[in-house]
Amino acid sequence: MNREQVLHQLLQGVYDNTTIPLYDYVAGNWPGNEEVFAAAKSLGDQLVEEKLVHYSDPHRTMLSITNFGRFWIVKGGYQEFLRGNEHKIKEHHHEHLPEQSQEHDLKEELRLARLRFTRYRIVTYWWSFGISLLSFALSLLSIYLVLSR
Repeated sequence: MNREQVLHQLLQGVYDNTTIPLYDYVAGNWPGNEEVFAAAKSLGDQLVEEKLVHYSDPHRTMLSITNFGRFWIVKGGYQEFLRGNEHKIKEHHHEHLPEQSQEHDLKEELRLARLRFTRYRIVTYWWSFGISLLSFALSLLSIYLVLSR
């Protein structure tokens, strides 16, 4: 049984039961299949990473279906989800092209520019705050001099 079929059955099981214990479900549906049981954690993590399900307990053993997962089950299941996201998979395989490194360099340059401008904003704020305080002190001095006559 290939990984996609197991993921489809696991997603269908979560859809049917709303919440399932991951390891109990895998052990009950594939008894004696040690490979599937050993891969249970990675199967659950993959479904969570794809946002089809989420863990509903702090121990990360209970799976609950998300609305996104319900949508894909209604449309045809995990296989249909894979077909619907083929363009994303193709984009993911082209990550090592030289354009990606140029894009990464551009993002890094933009990040540095944002940091520089943020620093200027903070410095400008404190200068304007200091000048405002000085103006306030001078206005108080002016009021005092007018009232003391």
